[in-house]
Amino acid sequence: MQYSLPALSPADLIERWRSQGLFIPDISHAQRQIKTVGYHRLNRYARFLRDQQGNFRTGITYEDLWAIYVFDRRLRLLSLDAIERIEVAVRTVMSDLLSQRHGPHWFMDTQIFKTASYAATFQDIIADEIRKNNPRYQSHEVSLYYKNYTLPPFPPSWIVMEHLSMGEWCKALPMLVRIEQKIIGLEFGLPANLMTSWISSLALLRNVCAHHGMIWHRRNTRRPELQKNPPRFCPDFSADSGNYYASACIMQYFLKKIAPASSWTSRLKALFDEFPPKFAQDLGFSRHWEQDSFWGIS
Repeated sequence: MQYSLPALSPADLIERWRSQGLFIPDISHAQRQIKTVGYHRLNRYARFLRDQQGNFRTGITYEDLWAIYVFDRRLRLLSLDAIERIEVAVRTVMSDLLSQRHGPHWFMDTQIFKTASYAATFQDIIADEIRKNNPRYQSHEVSLYYKNYTLPPFPPSWIVMEHLSMGEWCKALPMLVRIEQKIIGLEFGLPANLMTSWISSLALLRNVCAHHGMIWHRRNTRRPELQKNPPRFCPDFSADSGNYYASACIMQYFLKKIAPASSWTSRLKALFDEFPPKFAQDLGFSRHWEQDSFWGIS
Protein backbone atom coordinates (compact mmCIF):
# COMPACT_ATOMS: atom_id res chain seq x y z
CA MET A 1 0.00 0.00 0.00
CA GLN A 2 1.29 3.44 -0.92
CA TYR A 3 1.45 6.02 1.89
CA SER A 4 -0.60 9.02 0.81
CA LEU A 5 -1.44 11.03 3.94
CA PRO A 6 -0.49 14.72 3.59
CA ALA A 7 1.51 16.76 6.11
CA LEU A 8 -0.85 18.87 8.21
CA SER A 9 -0.34 22.34 9.66
CA PRO A 10 -0.31 22.90 13.46
CA ALA A 11 -3.78 24.42 13.14
CA ASP A 12 -5.07 21.29 11.38
CA LEU A 13 -3.44 19.01 13.94
CA ILE A 14 -5.00 20.97 16.79
CA GLU A 15 -8.36 20.61 15.09
CA ARG A 16 -7.83 16.86 14.83
CA TRP A 17 -7.28 16.63 18.59
CA ARG A 18 -10.36 18.76 19.25
CA SER A 19 -12.47 16.55 17.01
CA GLN A 20 -11.28 13.59 19.11
CA GLY A 21 -12.54 15.21 22.31
CA LEU A 22 -9.47 17.02 23.68
CA PHE A 23 -10.39 20.30 25.36
CA ILE A 24 -7.90 23.01 24.35
CA PRO A 25 -8.72 26.33 26.04
CA ASP A 26 -5.83 28.30 24.50
CA ILE A 27 -5.47 27.21 20.90
CA SER A 28 -2.75 29.70 19.93
CA HIS A 29 -0.60 28.58 22.89
CA ALA A 30 -1.02 24.92 21.92
CA GLN A 31 -0.08 25.71 18.32
CA ARG A 32 3.14 27.42 19.43
CA GLN A 33 4.10 24.37 21.49
CA ILE A 34 3.34 22.00 18.62
CA LYS A 35 5.62 24.06 16.37
CA THR A 36 8.56 23.65 18.76
CA VAL A 37 7.90 20.24 20.34
CA GLY A 38 6.03 18.47 17.57
CA TYR A 39 2.56 17.00 17.31
CA HIS A 40 3.78 13.44 16.91
CA ARG A 41 6.05 13.68 19.96
CA LEU A 42 3.12 14.85 22.08
CA ASN A 43 0.79 12.32 20.48
CA ARG A 44 2.91 9.49 21.96
CA TYR A 45 1.61 10.53 25.35
CA ALA A 46 -1.92 11.16 24.10
CA ARG A 47 -2.54 7.45 23.55
CA PHE A 48 -2.61 6.94 27.33
CA LEU A 49 -5.45 9.46 27.60
CA ARG A 50 -7.78 7.86 25.07
CA ASP A 51 -10.66 5.45 25.35
CA GLN A 52 -11.03 2.19 23.46
CA GLN A 53 -12.53 4.00 20.47
CA GLY A 54 -9.45 6.21 20.14
CA ASN A 55 -11.10 9.37 21.44
CA PHE A 56 -9.90 11.34 24.44
CA ARG A 57 -11.55 10.35 27.69
CA THR A 58 -14.17 12.73 29.04
CA GLY A 59 -12.67 15.72 30.84
CA ILE A 60 -9.14 15.37 29.41
CA THR A 61 -7.56 18.73 28.57
CA TYR A 62 -4.49 19.85 26.68
CA GLU A 63 -2.94 20.74 30.06
CA ASP A 64 -3.21 17.07 31.07
CA LEU A 65 -1.32 16.05 27.96
CA TRP A 66 1.32 18.74 28.39
CA ALA A 67 1.84 17.80 32.06
CA ILE A 68 2.76 14.23 31.09
CA TYR A 69 5.22 15.51 28.51
CA VAL A 70 6.87 17.86 31.03
CA PHE A 71 7.04 15.11 33.65
CA ASP A 72 8.67 12.70 31.22
CA ARG A 73 11.15 15.32 30.03
CA ARG A 74 12.24 16.15 33.56
CA LEU A 75 12.46 12.46 34.48
CA ARG A 76 14.63 11.90 31.41
CA LEU A 77 17.03 14.67 32.46
CA LEU A 78 17.15 13.37 36.02
CA SER A 79 17.91 9.88 34.74
CA LEU A 80 20.74 11.16 32.55
CA ASP A 81 22.23 12.93 35.55
CA ALA A 82 22.44 9.63 37.45
CA ILE A 83 23.59 7.53 34.50
CA GLU A 84 26.34 10.01 33.61
CA ARG A 85 27.95 9.54 37.03
CA ILE A 86 27.57 5.77 36.84
CA GLU A 87 28.93 5.61 33.30
CA VAL A 88 32.04 7.62 34.17
CA ALA A 89 32.66 5.62 37.36
CA VAL A 90 32.32 2.17 35.79
CA ARG A 91 34.36 3.13 32.72
CA THR A 92 37.12 4.51 34.96
CA VAL A 93 37.19 1.45 37.22
CA MET A 94 37.20 -0.90 34.24
CA SER A 95 40.06 0.97 32.57
CA ASP A 96 42.15 1.34 35.73
CA LEU A 97 41.80 -2.23 36.96
CA LEU A 98 42.54 -3.81 33.60
CA SER A 99 45.46 -1.44 33.02
CA GLN A 100 46.98 -2.33 36.36
CA ARG A 101 46.51 -6.05 35.78
CA HIS A 102 47.43 -6.30 32.11
CA GLY A 103 49.13 -3.04 31.17
CA PRO A 104 47.85 0.22 29.61
CA HIS A 105 47.06 -1.59 26.35
CA TRP A 106 45.07 -4.46 27.88
CA PHE A 107 42.54 -4.29 25.04
CA MET A 108 45.24 -5.66 22.72
CA ASP A 109 45.66 -8.79 24.87
CA THR A 110 43.45 -11.44 23.29
CA GLN A 111 43.91 -13.70 26.32
CA ILE A 112 41.60 -11.61 28.53
CA PHE A 113 38.69 -11.85 26.09
CA LYS A 114 36.45 -14.86 25.62
CA THR A 115 37.22 -15.02 21.90
CA ALA A 116 40.03 -13.72 19.74
CA SER A 117 37.49 -12.64 17.14
CA TYR A 118 35.79 -10.28 19.60
CA ALA A 119 39.18 -8.93 20.71
CA ALA A 120 39.85 -8.06 17.06
CA THR A 121 36.41 -6.52 16.69
CA PHE A 122 36.94 -4.40 19.80
CA GLN A 123 40.24 -3.11 18.42
CA ASP A 124 38.48 -2.21 15.17
CA ILE A 125 35.88 -0.26 17.15
CA ILE A 126 38.61 1.56 19.04
CA ALA A 127 40.46 2.40 15.81
CA ASP A 128 37.28 3.87 14.38
CA GLU A 129 36.36 5.88 17.48
CA ILE A 130 39.79 7.43 17.97
CA ARG A 131 40.01 8.18 14.23
CA LYS A 132 43.23 6.18 14.06
CA ASN A 133 43.45 6.41 10.29
CA ASN A 134 42.02 9.91 10.00
CA PRO A 135 44.43 12.30 11.77
CA ARG A 136 42.51 15.37 10.71
CA TYR A 137 39.64 14.45 13.06
CA GLN A 138 41.61 13.08 16.00
CA SER A 139 41.20 14.58 19.46
CA HIS A 140 44.11 16.49 20.96
CA GLU A 141 45.09 13.56 23.22
CA VAL A 142 45.06 11.02 20.41
CA SER A 143 46.93 13.31 18.03
CA LEU A 144 49.58 13.98 20.68
CA TYR A 145 50.06 10.24 21.25
CA TYR A 146 50.70 9.55 17.55
CA LYS A 147 52.95 12.59 17.34
CA ASN A 148 55.21 11.13 20.03
CA TYR A 149 54.85 7.36 19.65
CA THR A 150 54.67 4.80 16.89
CA LEU A 151 54.08 1.73 19.09
CA PRO A 152 51.83 0.30 20.35
CA PRO A 153 49.45 1.22 17.52
CA PHE A 154 46.84 2.52 20.00
CA PRO A 155 46.98 5.10 22.79
CA PRO A 156 46.75 3.78 26.38
CA SER A 157 43.46 2.75 27.94
CA TRP A 158 42.84 6.01 29.81
CA ILE A 159 42.77 7.85 26.47
CA VAL A 160 40.96 5.17 24.49
CA MET A 161 38.15 4.65 27.01
CA GLU A 162 37.27 8.34 26.96
CA HIS A 163 36.43 7.97 23.28
CA LEU A 164 34.17 4.93 23.58
CA SER A 165 30.44 5.22 24.06
CA MET A 166 28.77 3.52 27.00
CA GLY A 167 27.22 1.03 24.61
CA GLU A 168 30.59 0.06 23.19
CA TRP A 169 32.40 -0.65 26.44
CA CYS A 170 29.25 -2.25 27.87
CA LYS A 171 29.46 -4.82 25.08
CA ALA A 172 33.13 -5.43 25.91
CA LEU A 173 32.47 -6.06 29.62
CA PRO A 174 30.66 -9.42 29.26
CA MET A 175 33.18 -10.48 26.60
CA LEU A 176 36.01 -10.38 29.12
CA VAL A 177 36.96 -13.70 30.68
CA ARG A 178 35.04 -14.42 33.85
CA ILE A 179 37.77 -13.56 36.34
CA GLU A 180 38.09 -10.04 34.90
CA GLN A 181 34.33 -9.55 35.09
CA LYS A 182 34.35 -10.69 38.71
CA ILE A 183 37.13 -8.29 39.70
CA ILE A 184 35.34 -5.33 38.13
CA GLY A 185 32.01 -6.33 39.69
CA LEU A 186 33.60 -6.63 43.14
CA GLU A 187 34.58 -2.96 43.00
CA PHE A 188 30.85 -2.23 43.07
CA GLY A 189 29.90 -5.06 45.41
CA LEU A 190 28.15 -7.06 42.69
CA PRO A 191 28.59 -10.55 41.24
CA ALA A 192 29.68 -10.58 37.61
CA ASN A 193 26.29 -11.56 36.21
CA LEU A 194 24.46 -8.66 37.87
CA MET A 195 27.23 -6.21 37.07
CA THR A 196 27.14 -6.89 33.34
CA SER A 197 23.35 -7.18 33.15
CA TRP A 198 22.57 -4.06 35.17
CA ILE A 199 25.06 -1.86 33.31
CA SER A 200 23.76 -3.12 29.97
CA SER A 201 20.21 -2.28 31.02
CA LEU A 202 21.23 1.25 32.03
CA ALA A 203 23.06 1.70 28.71
CA LEU A 204 19.80 1.17 26.86
CA LEU A 205 17.97 3.62 29.13
CA ARG A 206 20.76 6.13 28.56
CA ASN A 207 20.34 5.86 24.78
CA VAL A 208 16.60 6.44 25.04
CA CYS A 209 17.15 9.49 27.24
CA ALA A 210 19.98 10.89 25.11
CA HIS A 211 17.78 10.70 22.01
CA HIS A 212 14.87 12.39 23.81
CA GLY A 213 12.74 9.27 23.78
CA MET A 214 9.75 8.67 26.03
CA ILE A 215 10.55 6.74 29.20
CA TRP A 216 7.15 7.07 30.87
CA HIS A 217 5.36 3.77 30.13
CA ARG A 218 8.35 2.54 28.09
CA ARG A 219 9.36 -1.08 28.57
CA ASN A 220 13.07 -1.73 28.94
CA THR A 221 13.64 -4.57 26.49
CA ARG A 222 17.06 -5.20 28.03
CA ARG A 223 15.62 -6.40 31.31
CA PRO A 224 18.13 -6.48 34.19
CA GLU A 225 18.89 -9.86 35.69
CA LEU A 226 17.08 -10.55 38.95
CA GLN A 227 18.75 -10.78 42.34
CA LYS A 228 18.86 -14.07 44.19
CA ASN A 229 18.40 -14.48 47.93
CA PRO A 230 20.67 -13.87 49.72
CA PRO A 231 21.80 -11.13 49.44
CA ARG A 232 19.53 -8.37 48.28
CA PHE A 233 21.40 -5.45 46.80
CA CYS A 234 18.31 -3.27 46.37
CA PRO A 235 14.51 -3.54 46.69
CA ASP A 236 12.94 -6.44 44.84
CA PHE A 237 11.87 -5.55 41.30
CA SER A 238 11.10 -9.08 40.16
CA ALA A 239 7.41 -8.26 39.70
CA ASP A 240 8.34 -6.27 36.58
CA SER A 241 12.01 -5.86 35.74
CA GLY A 242 11.16 -3.96 32.57
CA ASN A 243 9.68 -0.86 34.19
CA TYR A 244 11.37 2.35 35.29
CA TYR A 245 11.26 1.37 38.95
CA ALA A 246 13.74 -1.42 38.28
CA SER A 247 16.06 1.04 36.54
CA ALA A 248 15.73 3.50 39.42
CA CYS A 249 16.68 0.77 41.90
CA ILE A 250 19.80 -0.01 39.89
CA MET A 251 20.77 3.65 39.52
CA GLN A 252 20.39 4.24 43.24
CA TYR A 253 22.43 1.13 44.04
CA PHE A 254 25.37 2.42 41.99
CA LEU A 255 25.01 5.98 43.25
CA LYS A 256 25.21 4.76 46.85
CA LYS A 257 28.54 3.16 45.95
CA ILE A 258 30.09 5.97 43.94
CA ALA A 259 28.43 9.10 45.35
CA PRO A 260 26.96 8.40 48.82
CA ALA A 261 26.08 12.06 49.34
CA SER A 262 24.07 12.25 46.10
CA SER A 263 20.69 13.97 46.36
CA TRP A 264 19.35 12.10 43.35
CA THR A 265 16.55 10.24 45.14
CA SER A 266 15.43 13.41 46.94
CA ARG A 267 15.18 15.15 43.59
CA LEU A 268 13.30 12.18 42.19
CA LYS A 269 10.79 12.37 45.04
CA ALA A 270 10.49 16.15 44.60
CA LEU A 271 9.63 15.60 40.94
CA PHE A 272 7.01 12.99 41.82
CA ASP A 273 5.49 15.31 44.44
CA GLU A 274 4.79 17.95 41.79
CA PHE A 275 2.55 15.63 39.80
CA PRO A 276 -0.40 13.30 40.47
CA PRO A 277 0.58 10.11 42.38
CA LYS A 278 -0.50 8.03 39.38
CA PHE A 279 2.51 9.28 37.41
CA ALA A 280 4.95 7.56 39.77
CA GLN A 281 2.71 4.52 40.14
CA ASP A 282 2.65 4.07 36.37
CA LEU A 283 6.45 3.80 36.54
CA GLY A 284 6.19 0.95 39.05
CA PHE A 285 6.63 2.87 42.31
CA SER A 286 4.39 1.86 45.18
CA ARG A 287 2.80 4.28 47.61
CA HIS A 288 5.30 5.45 50.26
CA TRP A 289 8.19 3.96 48.29
CA GLU A 290 10.47 6.61 49.76
CA GLN A 291 10.07 5.16 53.26
CA ASP A 292 12.40 2.28 52.39
CA SER A 293 15.82 3.16 53.85
CA PHE A 294 17.44 2.06 50.59
CA TRP A 295 16.47 5.37 49.01
CA GLY A 296 18.12 7.44 51.74
CA ILE A 297 15.29 9.97 51.97
CA SER A 298 14.79 11.31 55.47
